[in-house]
This record gives sequence, C-alpha cells and structure tokens, in this order.
Amino acid sequence: MGPGGYHPPRMETWSASDGDVESRMVSGAEAVSQRVGQQLLTLRAEYFADRTIGLPYLADVLGANVDVARAERAITAEILLVEGVQSVSDAVVTLDDRARRIDYAATCHTIYGPIPVAQTVG
Repeated sequence: MGPGGYHPPRMETWSASDGDVESRMVSGAEAVSQRVGQQLLTLRAEYFADRTIGLPYLADVLGANVDVARAERAITAEILLVEGVQSVSDAVVTLDDRARRIDYAATCHTIYGPIPVAQTVG
C-alpha cells in the first residue's frame, strides 16, 4: 500500500532468465524496470503494431553529429512514456564516440518508489 492508503494499480509482466529455464510473473517496481529496459531497447518504428513506440535512435541518439543533451532528452522522454513512471532524476549520459554508444544512468521515480536505470544504447 502506498502513502495515504493509495493502492497503485497492479502491473505485471513476464520475466525469463538466461541459462536456467525459468519464467515468472513480475509486478510492481520490477515490472516497471523491465518495461523501461524494453522501451530503451526498441528502436522507433521497429514494432509493427505501433510505429510510434521506441527510441528515435538515428534521429536523436546516435545519428550524425551526436548532441549528448539531445540524446539525454530523447532517452528521458522515452522513459517517461512507460506506465508507472512519474519522473526521472539524476540522469548521467556518457558518449563513447568510437564505439558509437551512449551509456545512460538515472533514477526513475515510479508509483512504487525510486528504481535505478542503467542502459547502454548503441
């Protein structure tokens, strides 16, 4: 139960682990964390059923003339689209130009409390 007797909606998704065959239902902060990761690993227009979902990788993240501030805004905006995420703070973006990747770390404030996010894009 959240503050003031508030009951956040139940959020569930599946989790599978590598190596051992294990599938289990996850909920709460773990489900939100998993969805954030999925959102950041999906490229814009990659999902055939909804072409608006996903990170605008070539346009705003690692296209020509990378702008770290623009990449941070694009990644943060994608995170904020995830159900259950209320805000993002403490974002740190590191560009590795030679490897053509960005490392992103932040704290997501969710309806279940804060969760850390660390993702490499690229």
